[in-house]
Amino acid sequence: MKDTNIEVEIKIKEKLVNEEGLKNFFLKKVSDRTRTVLIFQEVIKIIVSIYLKLTFTESKDSYYKKGERDRSRMNLLFKDLKKLKEAIHDATDINIRKYPEDTFPPFQEELKSLLKPFNEMTLELMEVSRKN
Repeated sequence: MKDTNIEVEIKIKEKLVNEEGLKNFFLKKVSDRTRTVLIFQEVIKIIVSIYLKLTFTESKDSYYKKGERDRSRMNLLFKDLKKLKEAIHDATDINIRKYPEDTFPPFQEELKSLLKPFNEMTLELMEVSRKN
């Protein structure tokens, strides 16, 4: 018989890019393509992280658990949205405030190497463990 009353803890990770990738990005001169790919990884991580923090309200890392009231929860969300906007700007050099007047250059090649099924991307940012 399976125990359906198992309590689990869901941890939402903040890093998708590994430490070596971050070192290359910040310490070494990397090609523009590598820099763009690393920034797109950050953009994807932020999007997935926002989704997880909105969806898994029982996680101590969710907006619901970290914020005390609705206003503080919204402030946490807006802080992540600001990070997302800045990362998109860094990757594209496009002012998001002017979108859709400005057009995005094609990034198809950069994105091909990064995009995976959404469930795989969410699993990379989640850690589920049994509560003791």
